[in-house]
Amino acid sequence: MIFIIAAPSGAGKTTIVSELVQRVPNLARLTTATTRAPREGEVDGKDYSFVSGEEFLRMINAGELVEWKKTYGNYYGVPRAAVATAMKSDLDFVIILDVYGRQEFVKTWPACVSIFIMPAEARELYERLAMRGECQPEELEARIARIDEELAFAPSYDHVVVNRSVDQAVGEIADIIAGYRTARNRTQPQ
Repeated sequence: MIFIIAAPSGAGKTTIVSELVQRVPNLARLTTATTRAPREGEVDGKDYSFVSGEEFLRMINAGELVEWKKTYGNYYGVPRAAVATAMKSDLDFVIILDVYGRQEFVKTWPACVSIFIMPAEARELYERLAMRGECQPEELEARIARIDEELAFAPSYDHVVVNRSVDQAVGEIADIIAGYRTARNRTQPQ
């Protein structure tokens, strides 16, 4: 199974997913591709596949991406090969997408389970984004301007988890995954 995690910028989705794959057995992160530079501590092939702009455009033209989008001056997308490999695996996968990427991804893989991470309070997002200090002022403004638009997507998700704390959010998502695994195991022939 593939579990999609989406949220507005600054809602904690990367932190939550990192903790989730450590805590939940047989769950791995499906790595997406980006042209942005790695942030401190990010590992190529684990957090993202970091590629050049030229390579990303080649991937687009060759039809190698399930979905892609240019956001805040960088390209982000999901390589078809990564999804195909995941579908052959005995593991379940979690993938981080923005709200627009999720819309495109489910057109190809509609059986995914989508989980929206909702901030406990919208002002927390503004504070988290400002404290990151990694965005240029114009990118920070663009991210803040999109928060309300991205929050409006929440009702279209299979599940909404309010992020009051990382531990609580991870626990709720782990329970959601366990529920789907139990249902799947009941329907599989013995």
